[in-house]
Amino acid sequence: MKKINLFFLGLFAAVGMEAQELTQPVLDSIHVYEQAEEADWTLTEKIYNQYGANGLYSGNLIVKIGEEGFANSSATEMLANDKTEKIRLQKKWDADSQKWVADKKFVSKYDEKGRQIEILNQFFEDGQWHDHYMKKTVYNAQGLVKEEINKYYDKVKKETTVHERTVYAYLKGKMVEKSQQMWDLSTQNWRNIKQTVFQYNDKGLLKSSDTQNWNANSNKWNQGSTDVYQYSKKGELEFIETDFEANKEQTSLKKGKRSNYVYNRKGELVEKNMFLWDNPSQDWKPISEKWFEYNSDQKLTEEGFKRYDLGTAEVNSGYRSQYEFDDHKKLLYRSQNWDADKAGWEDVVLQTFEYDGNIQTDAYFSQWDAETDELMYKKHFERFWSSAKKEKPEEASERIEVASSECAIPNPYTIGNSIYCSELEADEDYQLLVYDLNGKLLHRQTFRGGDPVSVNESLAGGMYIFKVQDPFKTRSTQKVVIGR
Repeated sequence: MKKINLFFLGLFAAVGMEAQELTQPVLDSIHVYEQAEEADWTLTEKIYNQYGANGLYSGNLIVKIGEEGFANSSATEMLANDKTEKIRLQKKWDADSQKWVADKKFVSKYDEKGRQIEILNQFFEDGQWHDHYMKKTVYNAQGLVKEEINKYYDKVKKETTVHERTVYAYLKGKMVEKSQQMWDLSTQNWRNIKQTVFQYNDKGLLKSSDTQNWNANSNKWNQGSTDVYQYSKKGELEFIETDFEANKEQTSLKKGKRSNYVYNRKGELVEKNMFLWDNPSQDWKPISEKWFEYNSDQKLTEEGFKRYDLGTAEVNSGYRSQYEFDDHKKLLYRSQNWDADKAGWEDVVLQTFEYDGNIQTDAYFSQWDAETDELMYKKHFERFWSSAKKEKPEEASERIEVASSECAIPNPYTIGNSIYCSELEADEDYQLLVYDLNGKLLHRQTFRGGDPVSVNESLAGGMYIFKVQDPFKTRSTQKVVIGR
């Protein structure tokens, strides 16, 4: 069955389009089926997505189908979707009143440069909206992130449980300090929690970061840990070594931990090996390894992790994910866990994908119980598409500029200035890539999510594409002007 609809139904989902591809079909709806052992597929859910008259995503309808018909349905609606504000309303079906009722609201606000300056998540209860999470970001005159404030509201306790802010300090465009503070209800003032001080080498690369914890009793900073960064002659991050000052008297830790990085010829990260310092033997002991494999198109084909027992040096846990492609089409995804008793890999998740030409029409999903190895459930996602939506070249180009909400990249950018991505995982690894407008890669730098990163190579003034990515996906894409 060909699942390409040749007429406009008015219900379809947003599909990301690259700037060079200005037409492509748009996802219309998804039918979800489940299958028990030796049974037929049963329709359990329908998802309908909508565009507005302007072609922008305007919401969806999710219909859960139970034994007695429709149940537990939900819907989303875009109340605003422009350059300065995006508001998404989530509604749920109330069985008692047989009406749609407000449930949650997600608000994002942007400044005139397309930078995200506020996030507000709310829930509807007792006839009014309540803040659940709020984040505000302030930038300095150079476009560098200056301050971030986060607030969390506990629905059960009915009070704000976390109110924190992070303040960033710079010297000649380089981030030199990151201070974290918590709001003190008793004093009605900010209270110091932790600060990190960054130092750089003569090439502008991060040399060390000192983390200090605030001691309220002595009213001063106590040294927590120091990270030292080492690079190759090509400027690739080779290792990060952590010294835990507070743990020097323990027998198991003195120097702390060390992360070693290995790259292929293209500069892609292919291995990360972690070690802990063993005081009795005065040597590094392997604690874990992570690896990445890519095909000739630079698509990730395998990612894995193993953790070692410090006493026996044997693998005691791990996981790996594998991917198969036909050109740009993903055909298979497999997730496996390491079984220490069997000393081998056991399937946890298996997904396969089917296409009509280049359009994905079906996805099959199976999941096994990690403890019993029994098949838990199988799902089938059937996708329906409508005819192509055209996009003007200037619209596609503009979308590259505002695609990021995770990284604060000053625009225009001055070579050497810090780039900081507050939404990334602090201890995970990412790469900053810079391309010219013809797609030629000019710069690549590996960094930890909690650290600042910068472009330190001499690039001519003009327009470039900055990307921040992990091995799985691009986390941020922006068109940036480098000043002359």
